[in-house]
Amino acid sequence: MRNVLSVLAATVGLGLLATGASAQGSAAKIGFIDSRKILAEAPGAKEAQATFEKEMQGYQAQLKVMEDSLKTLMDDYQQKSTTLSPEAKKQREDAIRARQESYQKRASDLEEQAGSRQAALVQPVMDRIKTVISEIRKEGGYAMIFDVGGQGNGVVAADTALDLTSQVLARLVKASATAAAPAAAGPAAKPPVKKP
Repeated sequence: MRNVLSVLAATVGLGLLATGASAQGSAAKIGFIDSRKILAEAPGAKEAQATFEKEMQGYQAQLKVMEDSLKTLMDDYQQKSTTLSPEAKKQREDAIRARQESYQKRASDLEEQAGSRQAALVQPVMDRIKTVISEIRKEGGYAMIFDVGGQGNGVVAADTALDLTSQVLARLVKASATAAAPAAAGPAAKPPVKKP
């Protein structure tokens, strides 16, 4: 999730700084958000995280089976190593090395898949957040909106009146409720057709 926050902060920050340069007037209006809070509380974020964690359990189960198999192979080798011939030792050591390489490759592949899956699950939430922040910036005439939620953001203190986090969350909740309402109502009823 920390990587997602970094990507969100970078994406939103760069986009808003670029569009902020075109703001009119000599006194630049600025605001800030806390991306950590927004991402934690945005509609759909918890569901995306729960889905990701559930899927991660499957990845972890696969790795656990491979890890247990490797440990069993190593334990068996250690118990029998004193009685094995040099040729049998070499065969077992080669088998252990091959199993370790297979485990490491699978772990690396699963880690990459997990990262891609997390990004896919969180991307729609991030897109909605970015859209809402952009709308607020335009409507409010903000030259820049900073993110104080990222690491190393450089903001030490700020006037809380400039905090737009709750406004962003309120819009996200409203948009989510609006999107959910037509889905819950079912298909729209067709108006009666008037006969001439």
